[in-house]
Amino acid sequence: MARAKVVEVDYPTFLDLLRGTKTSGQAIGMHEIDRWGAYLEARGINESMAMAIARQRLESVSAVIVDAGGDSDGLYLYSDPEEICLRVVSI
Repeated sequence: MARAKVVEVDYPTFLDLLRGTKTSGQAIGMHEIDRWGAYLEARGINESMAMAIARQRLESVSAVIVDAGGDSDGLYLYSDPEEICLRVVSI
């Protein structure tokens, strides 16, 4: 499995990215079980580990995958009340 780290992303920038990808269908929500699982498996992302790291930092955690075919693609973990966004990055 590929190694990954969790990095902080500018929250307003993330919101702009999320709005654009939701509109174009390039955002994958956890409820889209087939697409969600396929994306994580193809990239070797350990969802449980990423969520555990995010929960250490955030009180409430939401997750979304951006799959737009660019540098901003990845698993994002965020908290709207805290206005913080974290991204899982392969290393």
